[in-house]
Amino acid sequence: MASTDADLAAYAWKSISSFLRIYKNSIDGIQSVDFPEDPISSEIRGEMNMIYQEQFEEAATIDLHDKDIEKAMINFTGDAAIPGFPSIDAFLALINPLLKKLQAPAYSACNRIHEMMEDEAHKIIDHIMIKKFPDFNYKFTDLIKRVLEKYRKELENYLNFLLDSELSYLYTNDASYLMGDFGLTEKEKEKIETGKIRDPLIFELRKRIDSYHKLIVRNLRDLLPKQVFNFLIVKCLKGMEFEAFQ
Repeated sequence: MASTDADLAAYAWKSISSFLRIYKNSIDGIQSVDFPEDPISSEIRGEMNMIYQEQFEEAATIDLHDKDIEKAMINFTGDAAIPGFPSIDAFLALINPLLKKLQAPAYSACNRIHEMMEDEAHKIIDHIMIKKFPDFNYKFTDLIKRVLEKYRKELENYLNFLLDSELSYLYTNDASYLMGDFGLTEKEKEKIETGKIRDPLIFELRKRIDSYHKLIVRNLRDLLPKQVFNFLIVKCLKGMEFEAFQ
């Protein structure tokens, strides 16, 4: 019995150390000589790079017709609307549904990265574990799954807080936006100069919405990958190491 316990302890130590080393290497983009699969770092980085790419490249109001914006301006005139200026209430009525659409892509991207990491963990475990100690193998696999799920939930809670803050309070210090520079194209500038804009108020409100939406998307494209890395990689690896050697 003592020999079996000693064998199990040696096996457990070696298996945990090998798993953590190979797993960290895979996430860091390093090929482990004792694991045949390619590292998953490029897949994770590719997923991070794709977060909100479509939303950043397309105008937020691409599916909004002028009549939709005009209707919002009529229905949400605001108590203190200044003649000749779009109402803030109309802006809020149009921008809020667009901002809410940013929630689903964030959760989906983070869940996909979590799945990548979970799949990689299972592949490594299947590769390094031997059938001699099935109870340990099962417990270790379950532990890794629980740690990954723990930090996925922590990341999800952070995303809830972050996305709710963007929806609850609209604010920016961006100088270009505050100065009214909404990234007009040369064609749009020419239309303004020649008076070919059909309704200047609708045009301005559309550009305000597009510009503010792009600011939010740009900020989230920077913030989300950092937090994915923080929760699912840095904290998760530390959590795995701590839990595994307990």
